[in-house]
Amino acid sequence: MSSYYFSLFLDQVLAYLLMSASSAAASRNDLWVSSFGQDAFNKKITTAMWLSFLGFIALAASSLISTANLFSMV
Repeated sequence: MSSYYFSLFLDQVLAYLLMSASSAAASRNDLWVSSFGQDAFNKKITTAMWLSFLGFIALAASSLISTANLFSMV
């Protein structure tokens, strides 16, 4: 039973950390574009942000599965 709580806890922590890092990258990307203009570096940052968004969707699905496993045991 405790492994289900631990799995759900880790899913939540990783999702929050991923969204925090993505928001920091988005703000720095905006600052970079306003200071230096658009270049290849900005495209890489934008791609990384989209991939982190997809990673967040995967973590959200994992969190839903962990929640379902936890409540099926209760």
